[in-house]
Amino acid sequence: MPHYFYTATSPSGKRKTQCIQAASAQEAVHELASDEYQEIVLHTDDFAAALSELMPQKVSTKGPITPADHVALRNISNWGFFLMTLKKLYWRMFLILVCWGIFSFALNFVSKTGSDRLVRHLIIVTVSLTVLAFVISVKTVVLMPARKYKRILEDTYWGR
Repeated sequence: MPHYFYTATSPSGKRKTQCIQAASAQEAVHELASDEYQEIVLHTDDFAAALSELMPQKVSTKGPITPADHVALRNISNWGFFLMTLKKLYWRMFLILVCWGIFSFALNFVSKTGSDRLVRHLIIVTVSLTVLAFVISVKTVVLMPARKYKRILEDTYWGR
């Protein structure tokens, strides 16, 4: 079944953006209303849901990119997408970078001349991990398949 993105106020009063599976947009809204959600805004129409179902690779809504991020991606520029990807990668690598940094600093602090080579290698690995996130973000923006999907939707909406 197609996935529909929505933003609604839950019965507890929290506003959230999530994803729901339904046969149609009308059924999705009806299901949300029956669960006592209020102020429902459906971000996916029937055409976009059907088109995304035809795509060979489905984009998961479970993982680092949340449904709110999926909705934000529709109106974000390539630069904004690059910054969002970079931020998410750095947050995922934060613990690794901190541990490497602390370990490198501690080893450098207690090291004698014999372990300078190891310290240099640790610093190189730390810098490489930092640069790797940047390279992955650039590659993602340049080669992302969602650009074609976005272009198809825009052309369809403009009737091209």
